[in-house]
Amino acid sequence: MIFKTIRSQLLFITTAPIVFIVLATSLSFLFDSLEDADRGLDSRGKNLSEQITLLSEFYFYTGNREELEKIAQLIMKSESIDFIRFSDKNYNALVFLQKEQYKDSLIFNTPVYDRGTNLDDFTNLAGNKVKEETLGNITFGLSKDAVFSKKQRIYKRILIVALLAILGGLCLAYLFSRQLLSGLKSLKFSAVKIEAKQFDQRCNENSSGELLKIQQVFNSMADSIQQNEKILQGRIHFATKSLNETIDELSKKNIELDKTRQQAILLERSKAIADERTRIMKDMHDGIGGQLVASLALIEKEESSIIRENISEILAGCLDDFRLIINSLNTSANVLSALLADFKYRMSKRLESMGIQLSWEMDESIDNLYLQPQQSLHILRILQEAFSNILKHAQASGIRCQSAQDGEDIVISIEDNGNLFSLAPQSCGQGLKNIKWRAEQLSAQIEFIKTSSGGCKLILSIPKTCFSKENIQ
Repeated sequence: MIFKTIRSQLLFITTAPIVFIVLATSLSFLFDSLEDADRGLDSRGKNLSEQITLLSEFYFYTGNREELEKIAQLIMKSESIDFIRFSDKNYNALVFLQKEQYKDSLIFNTPVYDRGTNLDDFTNLAGNKVKEETLGNITFGLSKDAVFSKKQRIYKRILIVALLAILGGLCLAYLFSRQLLSGLKSLKFSAVKIEAKQFDQRCNENSSGELLKIQQVFNSMADSIQQNEKILQGRIHFATKSLNETIDELSKKNIELDKTRQQAILLERSKAIADERTRIMKDMHDGIGGQLVASLALIEKEESSIIRENISEILAGCLDDFRLIINSLNTSANVLSALLADFKYRMSKRLESMGIQLSWEMDESIDNLYLQPQQSLHILRILQEAFSNILKHAQASGIRCQSAQDGEDIVISIEDNGNLFSLAPQSCGQGLKNIKWRAEQLSAQIEFIKTSSGGCKLILSIPKTCFSKENIQ
């Protein structure tokens, strides 16, 4: 609703009829006045047409242009005439005069006829129709400025009268509604206070008649509401106390039930994930792993050649990579110490065949630290990339790997005695980017330090918060 307050609604009800009547009357008077102005202009144009016709008929008949021009000059002296044109029956201009500037004209075109009568012809008295012949045409423009000015005066007069009538009606409506509005305002104020739980609020009985009766009834209802509120609050207090005691008991039981339910859900979820992971590991081991082993065995039976060696090396790398992925999915291998031990076992044979000595130091502080499978894969990939870079580029004779706890971090370091540090930026660019990316996924810090022998030392610092038994899924 547009008018939400009592004052606005009351003022609208009282003033709307006044405004409607004033507007209707003003519009009716306006339309009549405008029509009268237009009719006056048209009537004046017709009168001028008759007068000009009478003045010029003889000179049209005689073809006297000089006299027609004098008549035109005489007519042009009138301020209301914008232009005048005398033309023959073929509409060829005989005389044409106009004012230098004019805006809008009402154009009148009047033909001039030769009635064909003379003093000796009595045919018209017998009732016969007189033959009319066109002598010429008179065209003139009657200025609309006077009518426009008159219309403007009409607009202003009607607008002023309408505004005064509306303002007078509004003032009278406001004055007559003040007493009524005062009583209604008092009722509204008290109702708002009671709605806001201030039940001791009462309405001022400042009106008369029926409105005073309404105020008295309202105050009586407020008394009843206040009394009922006191009784209700006492009952609510007692019920709330009993309910709180019941809720406390239920909360304790719900907490115990939630713990039991969460433990059951975690156990069931862990079992389902472990079963699915075991199934995937078996399928991958029996399928892809078997195919890689069979392919490697077949290629090794071929005669020795560069192609066989390349294919054998690629298949061996694929098999090592496959074992690394399988190992990261193995739940029992997700203990950090077991993960590192398995990696050492797989790398030892390869290092031994290449004549590289491996020094492996693992502190007891990293026992019983559990990882998620994805975290395990990141660590194994970092170790694999580091060892691959050393074997391919460092020309090292020894590698030292250490694992220990340093404050709140678990630190894994890999150090070689070759020249990897100077070659790393050129030879291991993409590998270093992969190592850094995987360290970010572990929320770990990675650092490369040049050793005194010219080799490179990789230091991986993993926050201890990443390791917990609860992380296994």
